[in-house]
Amino acid sequence: MGMNSIPVDIRNPGQVFACLGLLEAADLFYGPARARFNWENVAVFDLVAEKSDDPIKDLISFITECNVRAVSSKGTDIKDNFGMETKIISEPVCRNPEPKSSTLPVEFYNAYGKNICVSHWASSQETDGLDNVKFWGGAAGYSAAARARDLKVAFQTLSEEEKALALEDPFEACAALSIGFRLEMRRDYTAIDAGFSPNDHKTQITVMGYPLVELFAIIGLEHSRPKYISRFKYRYAVWGDFMPPLLARPILGGQSCNFSTRYFVMSLSQVNKGGDRAISFVTEENQP
Repeated sequence: MGMNSIPVDIRNPGQVFACLGLLEAADLFYGPARARFNWENVAVFDLVAEKSDDPIKDLISFITECNVRAVSSKGTDIKDNFGMETKIISEPVCRNPEPKSSTLPVEFYNAYGKNICVSHWASSQETDGLDNVKFWGGAAGYSAAARARDLKVAFQTLSEEEKALALEDPFEACAALSIGFRLEMRRDYTAIDAGFSPNDHKTQITVMGYPLVELFAIIGLEHSRPKYISRFKYRYAVWGDFMPPLLARPILGGQSCNFSTRYFVMSLSQVNKGGDRAISFVTEENQP
């Protein structure tokens, strides 16, 4: 059994979602696993897994070295349009009508039988009762699988020293990143209608992102979502006691409970006409 503690900004929703993603993946691969947020001094995330001496190191190795592919249903003829392998399965990939090629589920897998599938962006309030927390869109239909691949490639561009530092502080691993899932507020920007866009200055301006935050955040959102308040406002929470995934999921979703818990509301803004939204700021609130 091993325990890791990593720094976390609990006022950064993407980092909180990523912490749940670490817990979910640790429980799947090395469980049973439990985790908590400790905010007494500098906030940290503590993760315990029974079958790994260093679960966060093992999870970072998996997510940055594994293969990525889209997943589609047999008979639909829907495949990824951005050069990603598409795995065809016999059952429907989601309960909704078949998703578009850009929103096909994504599978992370390796040669040793470990795999984890992410599909939350293809869900809906009508069929699942949960908002899909899909803040990304546009980009000529750039697919979820291609976005996940680009996050992995961005991490691989880091130096060996930077990769080693990421094992101790994964949410500070920063790399040039042109696109992602819009779950990291430090990377995002919104237009100011002043005739300026970083996309028009690619040779002079490099937008930096946080690939490990977004990779683990999409895993964290697979079985839990922040509570939908409006299109531009969501509530989430962090917990102060060691919890397994089954208890951590509803707490992150902002459910009122008797555990040591802190609640936050994140506000979003519209980025462009393509539907992208960016996390703008976060405020703490009393228990709802």
